[in-house]
Amino acid sequence: MNTPRNIGFTKISKDLSTKLTPGDLETGGYYDFGGTWTDLEHEGIQWVTNFVSLSDSVSRLKVVEIPGDLILLLFEIWTPDDYGHTAYIIVDKDGYP
Repeated sequence: MNTPRNIGFTKISKDLSTKLTPGDLETGGYYDFGGTWTDLEHEGIQWVTNFVSLSDSVSRLKVVEIPGDLILLLFEIWTPDDYGHTAYIIVDKDGYP
């Protein structure tokens, strides 16, 4: 692992045609199974966590809808080698705590 993992989302319309979250364009990419680099772009990412140290990375995210238009996000915090603890955040349908 070369960077901490965080929780982020982009909200889109039900017909998948319109991005509903504002935000900057983020670029990056990945190497596919054949070793070829593939560029990626994502616009409107809303970050829920903001870990900056490799000692804190999100893993095993679970999403649970709660009555009252709330969402429970359950996840584990890991170092590169070890389990740290389980954490949660409750957000509204727009991702705000």
